[in-house]
Amino acid sequence: MRSKSDKPRFITSNWLAVLRQIGLLLCLALLTQTASAAGRRVALVVGNSNYTAISNLGNNPRNDADDITRALQGFGFTVTTLKDATRRDLNSALEAFGRDASGSEAALFYFAGHGMQIRGDNYLMPVNATAESEAAVRDEGVGLSRVLDELEGSAAIKIVLIDACRDNPITGKFRTAQRGLAPPAAPPSGTVIAFAAEPGKTAANTGGNGRNGVFTAGLLTAFKGQDLSLDGVLTVASEEVEANTRRAQTPYVNGPKTVQKKFHFRVQVDPGPAATEAQFWDSIKTSDDVADFEEYKRQYPQGRFVGLADNRIRRARAAGSGGSAGAGSGASSDVKPPPTCADCPEMVSIAPGSFTM
Repeated sequence: MRSKSDKPRFITSNWLAVLRQIGLLLCLALLTQTASAAGRRVALVVGNSNYTAISNLGNNPRNDADDITRALQGFGFTVTTLKDATRRDLNSALEAFGRDASGSEAALFYFAGHGMQIRGDNYLMPVNATAESEAAVRDEGVGLSRVLDELEGSAAIKIVLIDACRDNPITGKFRTAQRGLAPPAAPPSGTVIAFAAEPGKTAANTGGNGRNGVFTAGLLTAFKGQDLSLDGVLTVASEEVEANTRRAQTPYVNGPKTVQKKFHFRVQVDPGPAATEAQFWDSIKTSDDVADFEEYKRQYPQGRFVGLADNRIRRARAAGSGGSAGAGSGASSDVKPPPTCADCPEMVSIAPGSFTM
């Protein structure tokens, strides 16, 4: 028997449980990027294949648009997809895209199809463009500068991916037209622009998979990789393009390296209160400390595991095991407190076992 001064004292401090909870929250903060933290992500994806006057590009650009759309949706983007878009379609979509991008975390524009450079300006060609003259290109095409203007002052991070200038002789009849695209002039702050090929060079229309343009095929491969920062994706995509073209084609990337490293395509949604509660319970369910279960009840008074927490607390208190809630302590849930009487000394229950006096 033990005297009153030796009666077991259950730990009422919840500091251990608090430390465990802090650790859990830190893990969640490190491993989970919540949707609210990530903010809105919007994208406009265009794939132009069936040109009426310029040479047809087959199914690849449409496939590119479909595949890029699925990939971006998997990364939390709200995507508007256009296929075989006319100039009117493109301009209307760009206007809406500019509105949607306002205040967003990231805005991404993707174009697969014909592109041309006239007097240092880049033009994305709608499917109904005739491109019969340089003036016609300026009138019928949609300038890349228009895309950048729509992004000016909108999203925090702006990404422009152009898989254009497919290998095609349409520029041969124009006096000042040049092969490939021109380097962008003064893009908006926070903008990263990637072309399928270096300025002045054309891009292969078919990648190693036969379904996509070579640059888009590289992007899709990169999207399945481990490093899903924008920098990592563009690096892997460039390596894929060079490997699949035997270094005949190298993508061009323009934009701040800090933005490329900062932006990550992978995003996970908040697991929600139910998952967080389950994670907390998993972190304490094998604990021997009553305070852990009391802290669980304090945070989740209507929680799914309250009954289990009550059982663990009752077992520990009935066993008088000094705060142990585990079954391995030798405690018995059948131990009952001794009877009391007016002349009896105060008695307390102790767990069965042996000890040295």
